[in-house]
Amino acid sequence: MEGRPLSCLTGSYHATLRLYGSEAVVVAIVVFFFLVRSGTHLACTKRRGLFSGALKTRANIMTYEHSDHRSGVLFSAAVLAGLVMTTGAPVQASGCDTVNIQTELVDSFTYCASSVLPPSRVATYAPGNLDGWADNLASAWCEGAPGDGAGEWFEYIPLPNATAREVHIWNGYQKSRKSFTENARARDIHISTNAGLEMSYRLEDRPGEQIVPLLDGWQEFSDMRIDILSVYPGAKYDDLCISAFGVDFEAARNYLDDSSK
Repeated sequence: MEGRPLSCLTGSYHATLRLYGSEAVVVAIVVFFFLVRSGTHLACTKRRGLFSGALKTRANIMTYEHSDHRSGVLFSAAVLAGLVMTTGAPVQASGCDTVNIQTELVDSFTYCASSVLPPSRVATYAPGNLDGWADNLASAWCEGAPGDGAGEWFEYIPLPNATAREVHIWNGYQKSRKSFTENARARDIHISTNAGLEMSYRLEDRPGEQIVPLLDGWQEFSDMRIDILSVYPGAKYDDLCISAFGVDFEAARNYLDDSSK
């Protein structure tokens, strides 16, 4: 779930890049082209042993020996090009996922997020992973912006409108205890709706379901946004993850039925 560190040494030059997804491939192609053109010898090593090929897995260290000053200049140019391509933008742009369920209570949910961590070899981290409640905790939405996740957000858009007095959230990456502690979790959140709700809430730093009561009780909305104000840091990764989020439509139906009597 973390970016692939690429450390490149060229004479007296030293640059470190954090590469994600297709950006790593682009930089690898540029670097490889200049190395071949300049006659540079490329040797790749892995933390746990030697292998052949560039950027096959994360945590690869690329070292080389250049034959002349010209190759060092060309390699530096390749690294600079990589820096231009990999800085100044989120890892992956915002996006939305719609989950169509077509029940008597709800037709669909749409989850949108400010950023998304690119897929790894074993998992995806799209906002649609927020659906599913306790049955779907092996997956999670993970933001992909630089930093610890503070300032990121996601939206919950039910169709038709939802009526709720509380929201349910499974904080952190709850696939396992290890995943939970290694990744960041939301601490303080701000909840707002198109109906005018504005409130803040502090989540607990623990696995399991957390129920957040909404101010003023039952209310109807068509769009709810959750802003991450602060986080509990991950022990290994900066990526902030949330496993599930939603409202209880069954409870809402009982409330509406009782109100109509």
